[in-house]
Amino acid sequence: ALNADNVNIDYTDEDGVLTQLDLTAVVANLVDGSETVIIGGTNTTVSGDGTSADPYIVQVPEDGITTFELAEDAVIAENIQDANVLTAAIGNQQVTRAKIENGTNLVDGEVLRWDGNQWQIVSETALAVTEVDGLIGNEVTDATDATLLRSGSGTNASPYTLGINADGVTNTEIADDAIQTENILSGGNDKVLVTDATGTVNWLDQASLNSLAGDGTTIEGDGTSGNKFRVKDGGIGATQLGNGSVLTAKIGFDQVEAKNLNPNVAGDGLVQDGSGALEVLVDDTTIEIGTVDNKLQVKNKAITPAKLEDGTADGQILQWDATVSSWERVTQPTIYATGKIDGVNPGSSLTYQSIVARNTMAPEGKYVVIFNSSLPDNNYMVQLTHERGNGTDNYDISYFNADAIGFEVEVVIYENGSGNPGVPVDSNFMFTVTRLPN
Repeated sequence: ALNADNVNIDYTDEDGVLTQLDLTAVVANLVDGSETVIIGGTNTTVSGDGTSADPYIVQVPEDGITTFELAEDAVIAENIQDANVLTAAIGNQQVTRAKIENGTNLVDGEVLRWDGNQWQIVSETALAVTEVDGLIGNEVTDATDATLLRSGSGTNASPYTLGINADGVTNTEIADDAIQTENILSGGNDKVLVTDATGTVNWLDQASLNSLAGDGTTIEGDGTSGNKFRVKDGGIGATQLGNGSVLTAKIGFDQVEAKNLNPNVAGDGLVQDGSGALEVLVDDTTIEIGTVDNKLQVKNKAITPAKLEDGTADGQILQWDATVSSWERVTQPTIYATGKIDGVNPGSSLTYQSIVARNTMAPEGKYVVIFNSSLPDNNYMVQLTHERGNGTDNYDISYFNADAIGFEVEVVIYENGSGNPGVPVDSNFMFTVTRLPN
């Protein structure tokens, strides 16, 4: 818009005189553009009010240009920003070989290989190729067993092939219930499969089987579908049964009579009575036949010490353990030796597992107790009891020098209960040696 303040122009009039024309008044009456209305379209936006201070501005918004507005061949390479053509914008089979980046060193044989994250150009020698000689068909080294047969020479013209060997399919390869009737090659009409005396399978005329019925004593029927061969009731006798043919499962309960038992059938623990019936052989001392279901049971008071399992240490006893509900071995202290000693004449004393003598090195009051059998050590207890005398005298008895073969005893008297030093004296006493568990 023109500025209406101080607008002048120079011109030459008809006489050739340069004259200045003041157009201020004229410009003031001119429009400033606000009378024109601009409306934005689908792909454009308009801002401003068309005045000199705020003129109209027409712009294309973001994403405003679509395929419709673009002329053919209008978009060239410099119009596209780097890395802005995405996979979705590329049509299938549109990337030609010329579009793929050249190899790293322009060396023959480079290939594109996916490394798990991206495609990499690598040398062909870096590929793990199991085909080493270029021949297709020589990878089969051999058949694994006689079931299969390898044929061919392992060349492109004659590759190796695996097939089933003649007689290669045996019972091992055939699954149970795999062979149906339609899988069996027919031997002809009215034929049946039988084995001969050597076990070889052959087809046989069905009519020839009629002769197998014999005299009708053991087999009956004529072999037809309506009258099949079958064992005749009562046709199996002792002659037809082989040794060991009748098993226990085939014998009914209580069907074998005593007369049918061989004398050798009893075996260990059984015996036949006069009628041939079997009965349990018991000594009637420790075992008896019970009154309930005729079961064997141990007789009362039949278990003697000899029947018990040996202990594991001297002096063990059996003690009931309610925690585990069983009899358990328990080792307790045991009396190993004991004696009632005559202090004046020890040789006439009453002793067990020991002998007692006076210590000849002392005049009176000292004795030696010697075990009949020595112990492993002195791990035992000694209890001494002095015989009480008349009067007011006090006695003291003690033991010393205890070892594996025995110990010594000393008896001392304190006359009239005095505190004077005791005097050794011969006197009667008793002792008990208790052995402790190891």
